[in-house]
Amino acid sequence: MFIEVIVLDAFNKTPVAMDPTDQFNFNYYVTLEIKDPAGTSIFTNYDYIKNTSVTFAYKVPDEAAGGEYTIKVANQYQVTPCVKLIRIRNYPRDQINIKVDLPYESYRPGDTVTGSIKAELPDGSAFESAPTF
Repeated sequence: MFIEVIVLDAFNKTPVAMDPTDQFNFNYYVTLEIKDPAGTSIFTNYDYIKNTSVTFAYKVPDEAAGGEYTIKVANQYQVTPCVKLIRIRNYPRDQINIKVDLPYESYRPGDTVTGSIKAELPDGSAFESAPTF
């Protein structure tokens, strides 16, 4: 997951250019927090805003539960907290494994193609009745 935070001027909605070496902008860092559907914090990080934006990267674990995750970006002083919800869903693997065996790797238009198609369930077992293709 790639998250980019862009700071905009509240009055004219234009990007605010910030330099972390400027004494006035020394507090312009943001904290990113990601919470799972149960409300448990699973990721927290912070970084300084450079030239109006800051980026974060988070790899969603393979075993992550599906549901609504909360992304919160906040700053202790100047930046108003922003909260967004994203949905992560678990999709099951394909229900049918299909294997196609052909004698050649490529064909031209008009060629006659002969080969075999084997379909089986994900656990390797055969169908109770033959599927129709």
